[in-house]
Amino acid sequence: MKKKKKIIYFSHAPFEDLRKVSKSFNYCKQYSDKYVNFSKSIKSAFNQHKILNLKPFQFLNPKNKILIFGTVTRAFNNNNFRITKENHPYLSSDLEFYKKLDFKKKNICYVKLFPSIKESYEITKNIWKTKNPNKIKFIEKNSDFDNFHRFNLLIINEVSTPLFEALYTKRPFILIYENSFINLKHSLKMKFLKLRKYKLLFKNSYQASQYINHNLEKYLDNWHDVIMSNEYKEIRKIVCS
Repeated sequence: MKKKKKIIYFSHAPFEDLRKVSKSFNYCKQYSDKYVNFSKSIKSAFNQHKILNLKPFQFLNPKNKILIFGTVTRAFNNNNFRITKENHPYLSSDLEFYKKLDFKKKNICYVKLFPSIKESYEITKNIWKTKNPNKIKFIEKNSDFDNFHRFNLLIINEVSTPLFEALYTKRPFILIYENSFINLKHSLKMKFLKLRKYKLLFKNSYQASQYINHNLEKYLDNWHDVIMSNEYKEIRKIVCS
């Protein structure tokens, strides 16, 4: 700083610059000369993020169909933006979604919990087991990164990295947005909501689970038409460019 060198900040978090309130974004904008958002940061020569190794979604695997992709520690509230029921270990929408799946869909559903510290991870895992008497297929937190992307459908309930990865690789996903848009900029929120007509977004876990219980194959069969739609292309351009 004494030599007046410039500071360039490479963002580590997608959507950081697309939120109403972002402490990290405001801080880094204030104390850096240049801000590089996440989509550009992962492609920089200084970063080379492992997301770049992900291949575009191309085929369906009949053995691994659904993955609930958790991104928040349910045992403790670690969300600095808003306190919602997503932070409550017994009320999160991904847990409710799984509970409402029929027996057949639960048999092809896996759960990836947020890889937090061991204590909170185990608490969260035990909560899932307690709330669901049937055996749950967990993908453990030390699994290979690519294992998270070998599924036909990702179930997401946060506007965070898994959503970015799904858009980046054009992978089928459903976003349960009941609490996810609270801190999203209004203009981006309205663009996301246009995806409701393609059944990518559902207001709550009940709506999402009931749709998947009866329409999973139809949803996957229509996926090519979804990614070719103007609404999808617009969102992907904003988030991934």
